[in-house]
This record gives sequence, structure tokens and C-alpha cells, in this order.
Amino acid sequence: MHTMTAWVLGLGLALGCSSGTEVPVESGDTGTDGDASTGCAAPSAQCGEACVDVATDRGHCGGCGKACGAGEVCVDAKCQIACPKDQSVCGGKCVSTSEDRAHCGKCDTACADGELCVAGKCTVACPKGQTACDGKCATLESDNANCGKCDTKCGPGQVCSASTCGTTCATGFLTCDGPVLGDAGTTKYCANPKTDRDNCGACGTKCLAGEICDGGSCKLECPTGQTVCGGKCVTLESDAANCGACGTACPAGHVCSGGKCAVSCGAPFSTCGADPRYCANLANDESNCGSCGTACATGETCSVGKCGVSCVAGTTLCSDGKCHDLSTDNANCGACSTGTSSKACAPGTVCSAGSCSVTCVGGTTLCGDGRCHDLLTDNSNCGGCSTTSISRACGAGTVCSGGVCGASCGAGLTSCGGKCVDTAHDPANCGGCSLVCPSLPNAMMVCAAPACYAICKTGFADCDGVSTNGCEANLATDANHCGVCGSRCGGVCTGGTCACMALSVPAGAYARSTTVATVLSRTGAACYEAWAKINPVAPTDAIYLSSTAAGADSNFIMRCFGGLNKIAFAVQSGSFIEASYPVNCDDGLFHHVAGCRVVSGSTATLTLYWDGALVGTASGPAAYVGTPAPVYVGGVTYGQDGLAGVIDEIRISSTLRYSGPFTPQRRFATDSSTVALWHLDEGVGTSSADASGAGHTLTLSSTSWTPACLP
Repeated sequence: MHTMTAWVLGLGLALGCSSGTEVPVESGDTGTDGDASTGCAAPSAQCGEACVDVATDRGHCGGCGKACGAGEVCVDAKCQIACPKDQSVCGGKCVSTSEDRAHCGKCDTACADGELCVAGKCTVACPKGQTACDGKCATLESDNANCGKCDTKCGPGQVCSASTCGTTCATGFLTCDGPVLGDAGTTKYCANPKTDRDNCGACGTKCLAGEICDGGSCKLECPTGQTVCGGKCVTLESDAANCGACGTACPAGHVCSGGKCAVSCGAPFSTCGADPRYCANLANDESNCGSCGTACATGETCSVGKCGVSCVAGTTLCSDGKCHDLSTDNANCGACSTGTSSKACAPGTVCSAGSCSVTCVGGTTLCGDGRCHDLLTDNSNCGGCSTTSISRACGAGTVCSGGVCGASCGAGLTSCGGKCVDTAHDPANCGGCSLVCPSLPNAMMVCAAPACYAICKTGFADCDGVSTNGCEANLATDANHCGVCGSRCGGVCTGGTCACMALSVPAGAYARSTTVATVLSRTGAACYEAWAKINPVAPTDAIYLSSTAAGADSNFIMRCFGGLNKIAFAVQSGSFIEASYPVNCDDGLFHHVAGCRVVSGSTATLTLYWDGALVGTASGPAAYVGTPAPVYVGGVTYGQDGLAGVIDEIRISSTLRYSGPFTPQRRFATDSSTVALWHLDEGVGTSSADASGAGHTLTLSSTSWTPACLP
């Protein structure tokens, strides 16, 4: 899967044409000034009994009787190659400058090797792990000009490492010499030797086209379901020379079915043929449909073991058993009509490009049958609409190419379903007739035969590298890929930008974890911390965090006494130990509060921190440390009135994390001493995940999510 920015694709048919010949207006011939003697208005002249436009008439180009050759048109009284709409004459051929790699945007502007021409611009079809930025493939984790996302340039003297600009390369990256793709002017370049195709395993070691860098080694990238064996991509399920594993060949007279050599095939395959024998899926094998040797007739396909009508490219089999062109069929416009749903166009409208409209679109013409036709390729209306008196249909054995019937398609074109197509670029016939590029979610398909490439639509990206699910990430809303792949929000993603989130806990509401009680202790060291703000109208007793089994039995409790203008951290088992500090804790602002406890021998010592400053200590008998119980934020388990505020970031640790002044982290990190960690950034739902990995989910009751950012 190749992830790129979205473009409007010009996937017109690149029709080849014959060489043109200019026919000058000879002396004495009537040119483009009209013929006053006959009454023909300029630029027409009387040729025979009719007034003809000698500036555009193919039979009288530049003068009466001067006919253009097959495949030519008359433009400004001169014969030249007849090119379809939106195509140009380049090097004597009709080309679509919107997609032709040799003439991209204009004649003779060639794309470099490995590039595609999309919407008139050369664009690189990027390998896995890279992103298209300004028409070039960039490795966002190390590109100095596209660091983390396209067009994010590192400053002078900086390098991009791990998607972040800095002065040195991160651990695991190599400092390689520039210049490189997207170099921002520095001579340093941080390369990930495990994934960088230009520096795979070591600086300067480049992978070949079609290879990726995996674990520091260049490897061939095979399609889904295939494996590299002997430098080739093979299907281990059915390859008799590599059955189940590379180099495992089946003996003579055996077949490979389901990755195992067998005399007969495993389900859903059947053994057909005599010598050699082979495995056939009777459900869809056109040579063995329903049973071995039962071949479907020409034009039929095998579906569920039965032969049926096979529609040519560009048409669809509808419930009436007939093939319809859903782009032009007035009775089946855009989709097949059924007994319950009509897709027929209303009187006075026609079906054009799959939609009912008053006029035809996309270079098509409304003909007498009430349908829109491409007069350049339509075998029934070639060069003009057929009528009851004049037929414009091509004869048997001929096709319509450039509006002219011919024995065969022009150079570089192939007849597919009665139309001339460029199988090198046509997504509906990519590499051969009816080889249709698959439709993938949020992606547009382009053909660079023999491969199809998915180009992500604007705002979407292929972040998981899985080819079958297309461009699965919505960069505008995906919190794991906000704005760019891998950019994870500590909140919600809105419009590609992360928004901070926190948990609002009004009076009487709470958040609770019951499982964390099993890992709390009455001995050893522990720290409890959070970022929170208490509303100025808070209750007398606002609880940041507590583990309380009963009224006089608390493993720990950390709270704000709003009416008393103080914070406190305490333990209690009958009697209590409390460290406190006088401060206006209900000022409506975010503050970091932490309480730590250490039990040494028979003594328990408490320390209290406010915004990183040590503000209170207290000691007492270790027996005063209460029984571990479920942990609450807010709540009324101890007679308190809840939190009546907003809390963001909670961490419980099994170590004396602080012993003096410190700068509080805005986002807590997890380590071996982390018992539980809640970032509270989900933004939706009734629970918050334990980021420590221990599984102590926080259940929410009567709370709500609110946008809020820490200072």
C-alpha cells in the first residue's frame, strides 16, 4: 500500500493515433473567408451543393475535396491527428497529459523512474514506510524537510530523528551523510537502519526497486498471501515447488493443497485432470464449474458452481439477466433497478456518468436513443450519433478509436470489450482486459501496469500498512493518527489537531477502581498524585484520591478542605496521621498535588507536595495505616462531598517517588514502580484505561468529559 496525498485523477484513455499530415490551402481554393458568391458564411465555402466549414470539415479541410486521412481531424483548416477530448498530440501520438509519464502536464515532460503522472504532475508511488510529500517519497521519522509530517522543516543545525527535530540523532538511529530526499540544508541525516531504504543496515546501503528495509535487511515485498522463495513471490498454499514452506517440493503425482502435499486436494479444492493433476475450486473455476471438466461457454463466468452471463468491462449484470452500462443506461442509472428500487431517469433527463441530468457530461453526447455516448470510442456511435437513416456503427471486426472505425486499435492500445484502452494505465483493464484494480476504502486507484496503486483521498492515510483495508485512518478524527500517522493524542482529535481532555467530577459523583485494592499495602513506600482543580464553590471536603474501607479505616486519603483553606494527606486506623498545608486549594486552577508514605519499622512518615514543593510532613505509629480498599476519586465513602472539580492524570506508585522539590510532569510516565496510571484523556465512554498495563480500569459514575489543558 502506498500512502499519498489525494489528487483528482485524470484517468482518461490514452489512445494512440496515426501520424498527421498538414494540408495547406492552395491558391484558388476557398479558405476561411467564406464564399460570397454562393452565400456561404465564413468560414464556410460551397463544396458541391452544400456549405461546409473548411476550417473543421474532415472531408474538405482547407478547401473543397481536401480530405483528411483516417484518424485525423481538421483544425484551423489543417489535418492533424484526431485526439479525444482532454488529450494532446505529443510526438505524433495522442496522449493524456494528466497521466502519461512521458508527457506529464505537457509534452516531453517525463517523470523520473519510480514516479507516476497524476493530474498532470509527476508523483512518486511510495514504498511501505514512506509518505508522498510534494511529489517525493519522504521518511517522516528522519526527513529534515518533512519531520513528523509533510513540510515540517528542522531548523539550522538540527536533524530529524524519531519524527522530532533535535541536535543529535536518537538512540537506534545512524548519522548518515546528506543530501537526502527533502534535505533542509544540513549535512547530517538521522537514518533508522532497520527501516530506511536508502540506509538499510548501514549508511549508504540502498534497497532495490520493489524492496523494503525490514530489520536492517533489504527484502522483496510480496502481495498479501504470498511469500518470498528463491527471490520470487509464491503462494505456499498451492505452489507444488514450495508447498507450505520455501523449497518443499511435492513428489511427482502429488499436488499442493492448503500448504500440504497430497494425492488429492483439500477443501474447498477438488483434484481435476490426469497428468498433470491440479487443484480446482469448483465454485469459481471456469474450466471446472461445479465439476471437473465442466467448462463455461465464452462470455460466461463460474459463480457458486454455476456458469452464467459474464459482462464485458464497463457493464454490470443486473437482475433482468442482462448486462447494462450503469454510466449511461437511463433505466439503470448508477445502479441496477430492482423490483423494489427504480434507478430509471425521469422523463426529460438522461443518464450521464452514472447520474440523471438534463445534459450529458464528461465529453459525452446525447444521441437519438436518449443516452449519452462517447463518440470517440462507442462502436455504435463512432464519430457521430447513429440515427434511423444514418448508421455510425462500426462493422464486424472493427473498433471505434478516436471517432474513426478501424480494423484494430491504434498503437499502444488494446481492444477490451469492444473498446480501445491503454492497459498500461486503465484501472479497469490494468495489464490486460478486465483486470480491474480493486476498490479500497477512502482511496483512489491508479494503474501503472502490471501494478495497481492506491492513492489516499484527502484527509485519509494508510497508517497500519495493511494493503487490504485501504486508507483506514481518518487523520481528522483518529486519536492514534491525528493529522499524521503515529501522532497519538492525549485527548481527542478534531480537524487533525489534538484537543486536551479531562474528567469533570461534580459533587456526589465519583470514579472508582476496585481491583487496585489488591496491590495496595500497609507497609513499604507509596506515592499518590494527581492534577486537579477544585471549583471556588466546592464543598467543605473535596476528595482528590482515597482508599477508605470504613469511617475510621483509611489506607490513604488526599483532600482539599475548601472552607478551611488547606490541603491534607492522611492515613487512619482508629487514630490517624495527617500532613497538611494552608493554601487556597479551591481557586479554580489546575494544581499538582502528591502525598507519599514510607513505613520504616514501627513508624510511618507522610510527606505532602503542592505544585512540586514539599509543604508538609508528619509521622506516627505504622499501625495507623488503614486497610487497603477500592480507590475513589471524589465519592462519598468517607462522609466527604466528592471532588466538585476537574481531575486529569492520576498515578499510584510503590516507591518514594519524591523526597524534595521537583517539577511535576504534565503527563505522567509509567515505569516498574507504577501500580496504576490513568491519563483520563479518552474523551468518551464510562471508563478510563490503566496506562500502566496492569488492567486496573477506572469506572466512572455521574462524571463527564470536558476539554481542559494542563498549565
